[in-house]
Amino acid sequence: MLLRQIPQLLLPVYLAAFTTVIVFAQVGRTIGGDLLAYGAHSGVWQLYVVDMNTGLQVNVVSSDADDKQPAWSDDGRLAFVSNRDGDSDIYIYDFDTGEITQVTHNDVNDIFPSWLPDGRIAYTSERNGNADIYIIDPESGVEVNVTDDPDSSDIYPSWLPGERIGYVSQGLRNTNHGIYVRTLATGEVTRLVNWGDYPAWSADGRLAFTVARGERSELYIKDGDAVNNATRQPAYYFFPAWSADGRRLAFMSDRDGGSQDIYLLDTESGDVINLTRDEARNCCPAWTK
Repeated sequence: MLLRQIPQLLLPVYLAAFTTVIVFAQVGRTIGGDLLAYGAHSGVWQLYVVDMNTGLQVNVVSSDADDKQPAWSDDGRLAFVSNRDGDSDIYIYDFDTGEITQVTHNDVNDIFPSWLPDGRIAYTSERNGNADIYIIDPESGVEVNVTDDPDSSDIYPSWLPGERIGYVSQGLRNTNHGIYVRTLATGEVTRLVNWGDYPAWSADGRLAFTVARGERSELYIKDGDAVNNATRQPAYYFFPAWSADGRRLAFMSDRDGGSQDIYLLDTESGDVINLTRDEARNCCPAWTK
């Protein structure tokens, strides 16, 4: 593992004190989390975890392959996507043991993992010629196909209260593109947002998402019926992710005109800071829950 320090000036005092403890066994120390995981690309994708209290950054997963798209479980494990076996599959990194376990074993791309409270993982698989949402039990390998529409690609799954899955559906003929919610028990589907992408729900039910505007995009927050532009600066915005307290929103953007970095938005003050500020391409932030 590699360690580096984020400048303290990038960690304003509003960053909440950490509330959980995760042991990074290979580092030989205990780091408290309010933890943010993300991928950084400089030759290949590697996974980093930042302690938002101290600024310490740990390269937790590193290989000759691409390791990216992290997602935290409730008990502190990290699911991620890697192409170390040739195609993209879902893996789990266990911080207690340092072990990496392969979860999916398909000859197609399995991407965008998202944990369910019961320890299963929702993800997108391209096994049927288009993208569909699946749920897998990492222990047994038992899978459930949640969406199966040959005319659309369904991506970016997120678990919601009430046994529901939120996701983006993209019509293959550029139709019906939007953010949807599916109730698993009934199969009922509700369209929440037209033309939205990269949905992320806070613990209190607010929805962050992006909307493409020509060659740029904008980041919005939907709270009930109210929808507000969260950043008001033309740029590319991708992969918003809420902190557990719902105050901070991490996202990927090129808003400073350089490479793609991870930013933090304080949703109460509106302040935005660049967390990574380096030459690597940084993507897909994920907070501990």
